[in-house]
Amino acid sequence: MRDFDIKQQWQELKDTLRPMPWKKKLEHLWEYYKWVLVVLAVVATIIYIAIVGYSNARVEGLFYGEVVNLDFDTEGVEYLRDDFLEYLGGVEGDQKVSFYMSNLVVGDDSTYDNYYAPLMRTSSEISNKTMDYFLVDSAALSCYFNEEILMDLRQLFTEEELAQMEESLVYVLYEETGEKIPMAINVTDSAFMTSRLNYKKTAYMCFVAGTERAETCKIFYDYFMAYQPE
Repeated sequence: MRDFDIKQQWQELKDTLRPMPWKKKLEHLWEYYKWVLVVLAVVATIIYIAIVGYSNARVEGLFYGEVVNLDFDTEGVEYLRDDFLEYLGGVEGDQKVSFYMSNLVVGDDSTYDNYYAPLMRTSSEISNKTMDYFLVDSAALSCYFNEEILMDLRQLFTEEELAQMEESLVYVLYEETGEKIPMAINVTDSAFMTSRLNYKKTAYMCFVAGTERAETCKIFYDYFMAYQPE
């Protein structure tokens, strides 16, 4: 019985493939080595996922957000992501500021895919501690009120600060106690929204209850409100 010699087998394969056009080479490989190719593809995929996972694990997340039913231009996206990373003193590649933009359909036109699926993803992000703030329209804000996932702004701002933004605050009334709790800030007329939104829409900023980055949330609000278009 002839011993298996991988070098010899490789040389024979090269000699066989050399005179063939590319299409014939691929057909030959698929016909005689399809399982080898499948295994190699699976191994390569596993290695890629491991490398990406390792790289992501090394990157420290400084701040996370979700923009719901609002559409920013490119400069607006870069400002909230790249510029805020620089503002925090973060190092690109080792740290990140990130957010994703989503659509949440509320009302008669809602389906599982455009209502429950986005909410489940958001809930997962909150559970993983990778969600700190929302920028939302009126429909999404009402939905998040019902989900009870928003921070009481009294935990973030002082009484004096809340008094200064009184006209922009949105409250939730708890009928059982009669208590009004500030839960969101109307930022529709902010310089950022008026210059960076692709279309005019009422917009609110709110924060996630239980965020581990409350201090950064406050820094973000001040940073956002101080925006001046160039």
